[in-house]
This record gives sequence, structure tokens and C-alpha cells, in this order.
Amino acid sequence: MTGKISRRTFGLGLAGAAAAAQFKLAAPALAQARTKVRFTLDVDFWGPQSNFLLAVEKGLYAAEGLDVQVDGGAGSGQAVTRVAQGTYDIGFGDFGTMARFTATNPATAVQSFFVLWDVMQHGIVFKKGAIKNAKDIEGKTLAAPEPDAGRQMFPWFAKAAGIDQSKVTLRHIDFPLRETLVVRGEAQGATGFVSSVALNMVRAGVPLDQIDWIQYSTAGIELFGSTIFAKKEWLAANPTVAAGFARATARSMQEMIKDPKASVEAAIRRQSLNSLEVELPRYKMVLEQSIATPTTRQFGIGHVDQGRLTRSLAGLCDAFNVTPVPANDLIYTDAFLPPLELRKIPT
Repeated sequence: MTGKISRRTFGLGLAGAAAAAQFKLAAPALAQARTKVRFTLDVDFWGPQSNFLLAVEKGLYAAEGLDVQVDGGAGSGQAVTRVAQGTYDIGFGDFGTMARFTATNPATAVQSFFVLWDVMQHGIVFKKGAIKNAKDIEGKTLAAPEPDAGRQMFPWFAKAAGIDQSKVTLRHIDFPLRETLVVRGEAQGATGFVSSVALNMVRAGVPLDQIDWIQYSTAGIELFGSTIFAKKEWLAANPTVAAGFARATARSMQEMIKDPKASVEAAIRRQSLNSLEVELPRYKMVLEQSIATPTTRQFGIGHVDQGRLTRSLAGLCDAFNVTPVPANDLIYTDAFLPPLELRKIPT
């Protein structure tokens, strides 16, 4: 049977072809219409930061109309500086380092708008037996890169734990050599995120069961962990972008918790020198210690208790002799916090 094409069908065909052609022309334009966001991490593409890369791969940011460029970093200090100088729009890093910067530079305030890690990861990491307790850090040498959050917050920990800082040698060293000094015995410990230093020592050949640490939180410091931040003036000028970035990131956190391996693999695709054997345990350590806490299980990722924030800022400013203590809303805003259903810890 031979089919006949009516004038109407032919006309619809032409219209469809025209529409298809318009779509092909429009596709690049739509891609270009997405808002470019320059985003810096605090470290390299490691397991705990893999959710951001997963969000790019799965199109979660694109679905919010964003074209996000994710770059690695060399410490929270660098990430805060990059954002403060306007080199990057949004950063991820240590809440305390960011808060200290803003407290001392209120005119160029960098503000937290989504806290992803509820509990701080800072600590002193060492080979088992090298350090007995916090007070035993006196007389020791610590590998301590200047931009590192653990180095930045060490004076607060020392004060809270009753450590005489004058009896501790902080050896300023580049990040790639931090764990090497501890492994070789040239330093008795290292400042840093516990998950960062411990798993880097594992990568250097030290079994995890031969590594120990003292977390700053054991000294009673309630400070929040790592957060997403931007300049206060940028947030005021780009509220839709900030809210979309936060929503997509919340979804990526849920994806990472549900399937850690798939998330970590996204990071490894960006940095092939990393391995699943190191990055998956690194992520799981952060999940257990800092993300899936009693607070976040009850109130969701990103919950910020104002009383806790007030106490933390007072302690931070006291430790670093900063006056006046900044108001909570200079340091943190919940204006862009995603809805609770996007922030729940998956079970």
C-alpha cells in the first residue's frame, strides 16, 4: 500500500523541521544562557568534596540554570581569599577560617550560606603513641601549612586545651610535604582535617590502625565544620543564583550519602592520581564524624543553631583577640537554605 502525504501533513512536516532547526540553533544559546559560577574547593578533588563534581556530572547545577566551574584549592585560607578578592564567586571550606576573616575584615565580609559539615574536622594527627594527650603536644613539632584550617584554628584549640603555644613548634610546610614529615619522624604530628591528614598518611603507607588523632572539638569548641560561602555583597546581588546553587548542592549531598562509591568515582575521574581505596574511607570518616550527626539527623544538613553560633563567635574572637564580636548575621545567613526535604539525611 502506497501512502499519500496530504498538503496539511506536508505543512506540519515543514513546521516540525523548522521547529527542529530552531531547537538546534537554540540549544547552544540555552547553554550560553546559564549563569556562569566560579566555585573553589578548599582542597583537591577528594572523596568528601566529590558531591560537587557529582552535581556537575548529573546536571543538578544545570537544572538550576547554572554553569558551575569547580576548581581545586590549597586550603581553606586560600579559598576564603579567592572569594574575598572576587576571583571566585562561591567557595567551600572551613567555617572558622571564613568567620575569622570576616570578623577582622567586615567591610569585605564573606558570608556562610549553607553549612554542609556540622562538626569541625580539625585535629592533630600523628602516628599512634607519638602524642599521649593534648597537653603532651607541648615540646613537639607539628607540620602546619599556613593556609590550612587546622593551622589557622590551632591557637583557639591550644587556648581551650590549656596548651602553652610557646612550647609548640609549628613548622610551616607546603601541603604535599605535611604528611611526609610525620611519616619520616621529622614532625611528631600535623595540623589539619583529620580525614585529610590521616588518609594521606595511609596513602603514604601507614596503616590506618597505626594512626591516631586529637580533634579540636574534644576541647569543647562547638564551631561548625565546612560551609559554602560567598561575599555578602555578591549574595545580595545574586540571590537566585545562590539559592539555586544551594538547592543543587543539597541534592548532591543526598546522592553522595545514598551512593558514596558513585560520588567518589566522580572525583577520581577529575583526579586520576586518587584512588577509591583512599577516597572512599576518607569520605566515610567525614560522614560519620561531621555530616551525619545527631543534629543533622534531627534537623537536616545545614541547620545552624543561633545560640551555638553566638558561643562559637565569642570563643573565636576571644582566642584571636578580635573586637568587636561580629553579629551572627554578618557571618551566616539562612536566606538561601534549601527546604528540609532536600536536606534530610537519607536512611
